[in-house]
Amino acid sequence: MGINSIDVIFLYFVYNAVASLFSVPIGKLSDRVRRKNIFVFGYLLFSAIYLLFGLADRTVTLILGFVLYGIYTAMIAGVERAFIAEIAPPQMKGTMLGLHGTLVGIALLPASVIAGLLWEHIGTFAPFCRQLLHYCYYSA
Repeated sequence: MGINSIDVIFLYFVYNAVASLFSVPIGKLSDRVRRKNIFVFGYLLFSAIYLLFGLADRTVTLILGFVLYGIYTAMIAGVERAFIAEIAPPQMKGTMLGLHGTLVGIALLPASVIAGLLWEHIGTFAPFCRQLLHYCYYSA
């Protein structure tokens, strides 16, 4: 799509700026409504974002994807930790938050390695659903 290294840095700046801007308002919202509702909507948004990334064919689509990804991050990161602290037994809140961080880290490593291998050996489109399915169907 003709995106250079500076543009990639800009996209991550946009992502982080949006996540920062939306974190407090979404955190306040999660104090008023059920956190589960925010989770469900957040993970549905996550799925839509990855579909959007997979279908992206223009720079504006990528920018939109990074903006939405920032909103998703704002919805999940703090709300998830608040939910864990809310449901954990009082004497185990720190342990549960630490366990959560450990499990997320353990899960991200193989996911990132697999995505990197797909990217490297099949193509840049491979970690995303539509093009990967198309590739697998027509190369079989």
